[in-house]
Amino acid sequence: MTSSCSIDSKPPVCEDCDNTVTKFTLLSESDENLLQFLYDHRVLPKKKICLECDNEMWLDENNLLFVCRNKCNSSVSQLFGTIFENSNLSLKIISRFVMLWSQIHPPCPILLQHELGMSAATVDYWCNKLREVCLHFIMTNSTPIGGVGKIVEIDEAKIDYKIFDGEQEINGGWIFGGIERQSRKTFLVPVRKKDYATLLPISFGDIERKAVEKKRHRSDKHKKGRKKTKTN
Repeated sequence: MTSSCSIDSKPPVCEDCDNTVTKFTLLSESDENLLQFLYDHRVLPKKKICLECDNEMWLDENNLLFVCRNKCNSSVSQLFGTIFENSNLSLKIISRFVMLWSQIHPPCPILLQHELGMSAATVDYWCNKLREVCLHFIMTNSTPIGGVGKIVEIDEAKIDYKIFDGEQEINGGWIFGGIERQSRKTFLVPVRKKDYATLLPISFGDIERKAVEKKRHRSDKHKKGRKKTKTN
């Protein structure tokens, strides 16, 4: 039986370093190297100011804990406010999951279960969690795309469950978005309808306007096809 999973042809795990799937797996074998990677990519904080006495806290890396050595003697987990918070999984497993999830398209639950020793329910939870992280990032970093000589791809998707993107709750409905191939800039907005009147004002400039018009044409054609099928 063959698998439809494939490693993304756009290599690196990170655009600013030369890590590949294999290199990252080897790197994450060392707790010290993995922690340094997470520090360098600002995934984990290396410094923290005590909220009670306003002094810099001491970091206990062995226990992943910030401790204040002043009179207040307060402490806070180094994982607080990160993607690792409130998880029983190790930093290594979560980091490898994120790496594999981002590089294998489409994400393959069975492969992730086998490679990382995770249950189906845990894989499903983390897949949904990472989708929400991506949604939040794109919606909070949306930017005008397109222009002369630029290639823009647009699409819409139906969401059948609640998603909280950090600022607003999307309770079902449609989301409309696009990506500029050359720069990888993106935009994403929730919409109540995906008709021409709704999508056209969202477009940014002539290139996007033409793209939306083409998308509208394909969508209308698809609707007509479905009506004919029901009639027959």
